[in-house]
Amino acid sequence: MATRALRLDPDAIFSRIMRAERSLERGDGKGAMQLLNEATQLNPDYIEAYRIMLEIAEQRQDRTAIIQAASVLNS
Repeated sequence: MATRALRLDPDAIFSRIMRAERSLERGDGKGAMQLLNEATQLNPDYIEAYRIMLEIAEQRQDRTAIIQAASVLNS
């Protein structure tokens, strides 16, 4: 469904979020982060993307990414 949505509207933020969540389920944190970064470039105010990015950064113990995502969530 998410892949079809992305084909129909490649700029859709929701489809990127869905694909990022699927990537996470498959253990592909790097792919998920790429999709989430694309989503935040399309809409920097989409907080859900940053929440998921923070979750991934915490799992990866990526201090820089934790600070970046948390700073957006706390602003």
